[in-house]
Amino acid sequence: MWENIILTATNFAQAEVFESQLQRLRRAEVLDPGVRTWVIPDPDGQRIGSGGATFNALATCFPQGIGFDQKTLMLHSGGDSQRIPHQSLQGKIFASLPAPDFSVFESIYQVLSQIGQQLESGIVVACGDTPLRFSGQPQLPSQDFDILGIGHWADLDLGTRHGVYQTAKPEFSKSQILHQVKSVWQKASTNLLKQFCNNDQQVIIDTGVLIFQGRSIDQLQNWTMEYNPGTFVDLYGQLLPQLIASPFIDFRAWIPEQLQFFHSGTTREYFDFINNSKQTVKFAVPLSEPADSWVEISYNVDDNPKKVDDQATLFGQSIYQWLRVNAHSATSIWPHEEERSLWNAQLFPVHREIQDDNPELSADIDFPNWYLDPDDNWLKSKRLSIGEVMKLADRHKIFKNEQKIKAEALASRITGRIGSDSDFAEDKGFALNPWIQVEFDNCSINIYDDIATAMGNYFFTDPSGEKTKVEFSFVYKKNKEGEIKIVLHHSSIPFNP
Repeated sequence: MWENIILTATNFAQAEVFESQLQRLRRAEVLDPGVRTWVIPDPDGQRIGSGGATFNALATCFPQGIGFDQKTLMLHSGGDSQRIPHQSLQGKIFASLPAPDFSVFESIYQVLSQIGQQLESGIVVACGDTPLRFSGQPQLPSQDFDILGIGHWADLDLGTRHGVYQTAKPEFSKSQILHQVKSVWQKASTNLLKQFCNNDQQVIIDTGVLIFQGRSIDQLQNWTMEYNPGTFVDLYGQLLPQLIASPFIDFRAWIPEQLQFFHSGTTREYFDFINNSKQTVKFAVPLSEPADSWVEISYNVDDNPKKVDDQATLFGQSIYQWLRVNAHSATSIWPHEEERSLWNAQLFPVHREIQDDNPELSADIDFPNWYLDPDDNWLKSKRLSIGEVMKLADRHKIFKNEQKIKAEALASRITGRIGSDSDFAEDKGFALNPWIQVEFDNCSINIYDDIATAMGNYFFTDPSGEKTKVEFSFVYKKNKEGEIKIVLHHSSIPFNP
């Protein structure tokens, strides 16, 4: 399928979490064992944009040049996710979707792999927060292109919030699935988009998926060699217009039939996508320092942490209004910030008690007490902003908690099906059978200091004289009193295809 899979990350801390996620997917056999994977963080935590991240990843992964005979999937998955903070810790690309144990990454990987199967070679670049869905198997209309951007018909209002492909007017019809791109506009006004919309007042939005082949890879290679490390470059806003304007690059937009496009740009959009009607977000974040400390963050699904000054809200109310009502000054939560937002407002008290579990989002919760009554205790307490929490978060602990929650949920689903599902028949209990004799046939015994391992077969005899063969592995350990105890064991009926 893919020879290479590349994820970009905001910083080294996020990259480490992404690496753990990829290892998990390898163990689950979601990823082909032969595929090479990289997680490439922005250098020194410096934001370099999707274009800079592309050059940085290509230079790191292919120092000798890009392999033209290979297929590479690159997912841009960095960013602080300021408009959707509860996904900031693990990254939007590994946000959970309604399907059990399914993430945005798996959704994107599954769909783009269907396209990758049809490519002879090339580089597929996609955003890590825009999962696509097809009702059937997508079919590439042609491979005679240098760049193919996957587009989607959308109303003008949605077009103002995304990149939009402009095509020649005679071609601009829903009946066609392949369009020659003349220009691309990023978050343009409604009036501008009306100049090249179709008769249904719709435009072709850029889904963030780009397929590079031939001469476009040559151009990427040249730009990579010329790139000044650390420089901010936007792939969609800066590089795409240059590629479209090039007389040597054939740039087309492909509008697949039955394509569903989703962008998890805000908490409200994400909740709507997963059919979650909750109005309040609440989650606990363990901190790397101080030890055993944690912060509980809560806000309304319509609060936008990026909004500044008078537009900044907390539970739907202006933060400035909330401060006035409670007789607090702006400097009490923004002591040093010039640009004042929910993201950098020091509102959330640090708790020093041990918090082992990271609660899932919960519905119908009361507003936090500090919001209802920000008294002197709250004012004097150690408080952090959302942005500060994200920098101090213990991401490894969060990952472990997340996997623990998923494992417990999976175990609960399986346990609930035992005895009531034909695929999970009731286990009557092997040990409960009235065996009258057991014979051991040790194949091997190995001793290491105070540890011994044994493997072999043992035979259980029931009251009728019937024998049942069972394979076993035992680990023994001698305790301080010199007694030998079984510390690990496994038993199973031999495999019978």
